[in-house]
Amino acid sequence: MAERPWEGKNKVAIVGIGFSKIGRMLERPLGALAVDASLAAIADAGLTVPDIDGLAGPENGNNPGIASAPLVWMVEGLGVERVNWWNQSGNMSATFGSAINALANNNCDYVLAWGAS
Repeated sequence: MAERPWEGKNKVAIVGIGFSKIGRMLERPLGALAVDASLAAIADAGLTVPDIDGLAGPENGNNPGIASAPLVWMVEGLGVERVNWWNQSGNMSATFGSAINALANNNCDYVLAWGAS
């Protein structure tokens, strides 16, 4: 019996990527760097912040905005107004996997996925 193909095949694509400054002892806190990288990824995709309706990122950490960039921090920092789907995961594989499934299942139109450490 042939294996049934994944129903999400050819429905999901990574369309933008962004980076923040990288270095030791940077003048900006981790949360601000995560916002910088996210805005760069959104622009690279040809989107705007109001287009984003799904968010996938790391679990809550210590000192939000300073030493971590959890979901609530990113929603506020980016000014996201509409969240139809979200997920917080412990690693990037789970973050991207959950985002792919959310898009393939039409839970949202555009997901911003980020990592910060």
